[in-house]
Amino acid sequence: MAVRGRERPVNSITRSRERPADVPFSASDLCPDDVLQHVVGIARDVGVGVNVELAVGWLTAVAAALDTPDEFALGQTGDFGGHELALIDFDPTAAARLRRVGQSIAAPSFPAVRTGLAVSGSAAQGRSQPFPADLDFFERVHITAPTRDEACARLGELIRADALRATDQSEQELEEVWFGRAAGSALRWRPADVAAGMVSHLSRPEAPPRQVTWLQAATDLGLIKLDWTVTDREAGGRVKVSTVVDATWEGPNGAVANLDGLVDADFQQVYLGAAAALLAARLRPVESLTEQRLTYSQAIEEEAVHYLRADPTAFEKVAKRLYNLCRITGRYAEAIYLRELFDEPAARLHQGRTALRLLIVDCDRDLPTARATLLDLVNDLNPALGDDEMCRQAAATCQALPTEATAELLRRAMESLDAALTNAVSIAFGMRLHAYPPIARLMDETIARVEARRDQGNGVH
Repeated sequence: MAVRGRERPVNSITRSRERPADVPFSASDLCPDDVLQHVVGIARDVGVGVNVELAVGWLTAVAAALDTPDEFALGQTGDFGGHELALIDFDPTAAARLRRVGQSIAAPSFPAVRTGLAVSGSAAQGRSQPFPADLDFFERVHITAPTRDEACARLGELIRADALRATDQSEQELEEVWFGRAAGSALRWRPADVAAGMVSHLSRPEAPPRQVTWLQAATDLGLIKLDWTVTDREAGGRVKVSTVVDATWEGPNGAVANLDGLVDADFQQVYLGAAAALLAARLRPVESLTEQRLTYSQAIEEEAVHYLRADPTAFEKVAKRLYNLCRITGRYAEAIYLRELFDEPAARLHQGRTALRLLIVDCDRDLPTARATLLDLVNDLNPALGDDEMCRQAAATCQALPTEATAELLRRAMESLDAALTNAVSIAFGMRLHAYPPIARLMDETIARVEARRDQGNGVH
């Protein structure tokens, strides 16, 4: 799939070597052997094992990607595609499950509408992240219409139809929808609001709520995101699922425009079908690849700082953002170190915490099933708890609950375990992130860059 001309990020490794254009990159160009051994040593000191063979294999794949003329490609089997770096981390054995879940939440068929569903986030990085906490999808929606207003109206119909069909499917539950803006603020719709086609919006604390209709929301689009809980029986339970929609409009003259003003870049999406990948390749942003990388990197930095400022600091989420940042900006040694954190016990506990929070919600629905599922989850997490006393005590409390325990008692026990897991995961990831000096510096530099951009935006000099 031909796209724009080749542009690559400049980094310290490529700057330090005068490389003729016809000499291919190698793994040692991206991460010299002495640097890799230093990464191995630092990781070993904090109890993290580095599989050197897999690390070199990843570097070799990245080097091969750097030597191809295009950044967007199809997988070897031709039935999925995306940015080359995203494809390197994608686990094809997960494709069947991802398509199965994706089909349940994908936009329905509409006249003059083409769609392309992709998986994003940790679910798209199964080769490096075996414990995804949830499933994040991304969907391109391309609408052909005479006018932008008609395209927006059709998009509104499609998104609402997608959201409402959850009411007819017992194994799929809509949590909320982000759709449209009012007074510059994103509108959050609960299922009842979507069904009514109207939401109450409070623009100012002192002002009365304003009623916004779904059609009105479609005239001022911002973030479009649907959050679901889906029961995947083949995978053994319920899972949190989200879909971010990027909608484009093609007018009579063939020009393509994004309906929210910006075509999102495809640096971390893997499209789950060849037709979807081809559609995405056609809708690539008009900005140069350098500009796309800058926009993407700045967005990732904003997310990382958001989680660095959380209380407690969500270091596990910071690590995932930093990995995406490092692999696209040429920080390959840092990327290797970060990759190794995602199959550690703390990553499994993070995944378990998401399942636990779903169980907390289920207490009032099916108490016996919630209790039985909790016992299975605790047994599954036990090997990853290590010697963390808080986690072990909270897990033991859950296991010791009597059969006749009330929903409230079960909920309190699970909330205690959730708090213990949150603390343990944050400490484990935080300690390991700070143990590798380049990562520690990167966190400080990221905070400084984000704060400088914010100050500049606020007119602070």
